Amino acid sequence: MLTLHALRLEMGKSYRVTVDLLSEMPGILEEIGLTRLPHYTVLRTWFARIPTTTWRAFFGASVEKRTGHAAIDSTGFDRDQPSRHYANRTHYRVRALKVTTLVDVETLYITDIHSTTSKKHDTKIGSQVARRNADDLRSLAADRGYDAKPSATNSAKTASDR
Repeated sequence: MLTLHALRLEMGKSYRVTVDLLSEMPGILEEIGLTRLPHYTVLRTWFARIPTTTWRAFFGASVEKRTGHAAIDSTGFDRDQPSRHYANRTHYRVRALKVTTLVDVETLYITDIHSTTSKKHDTKIGSQVARRNADDLRSLAADRGYDAKPSATNSAKTASDR
């Protein structure tokens, strides 16, 4: 299933179109080891349900190619606007998703991910991701959002130095 999803991403097609195209390519199916293709909804549902632990195991398979020099950063994703009726009926409260990635700077492999819907600060998430990968890290680069010192103390020191 993971190979099918990787092929879908490589081709840049939807799940439905990918399954239709692969049904016309018996050589590729044989190479993958499939005798028949799953329905496109099965592929979509399976991919949506992959737990984070599985992703971490998948990223861990690239451990021998890591250099130990990594960078960490996060980004936010806003959820599409659900209808107010749907949000009220289902008690839908998720407004945004924050995803933090740890990337090897030389190979550009993603070595770890962390996603949350809470409003945790980067310092808390960053230290959690760093501790989880401490055995493999020799250096870690991050922007100021991961600095544990409060910016108010830094600005107070700057003002007193004048």
